[in-house]
Amino acid sequence: MNKKNTVEVIINNKQYILGGYESPEYLQKIASYINGKYNEFKKQDFYKHLDRDMKNILIEINIADDYHKAIDQIEVIQAKNEENNTEIYNLRHELVATRSELESAQDEIKELKKEVAMAQNKLIRLDNTI
Repeated sequence: MNKKNTVEVIINNKQYILGGYESPEYLQKIASYINGKYNEFKKQDFYKHLDRDMKNILIEINIADDYHKAIDQIEVIQAKNEENNTEIYNLRHELVATRSELESAQDEIKELKKEVAMAQNKLIRLDNTI
């Protein structure tokens, strides 16, 4: 089982201790993301006039929005990945079929070359008999 980690972080100018089984670096990354959201809104005038609950709700809604947009992007990427996998499968199938056709054509060329050589030998023999 993984070891539980704790790390001190600063979120919105307040110090917190985060704990979890993730790495300390990951926990810092999460705190940094939340700080980024706070800083993003602090730059906007309307945010200054909201009460604390409304500010927190706005941050939460924004984080939920980011989360769902990321999920949507994952679904699009997965669909594209499935499309690509299907295309790769079809291309491999086509490649195998083309290789098979090429081998058949090469075998046919060998047979035709043998026939041409035999015909040339026959022609030479006929020429010599005349």
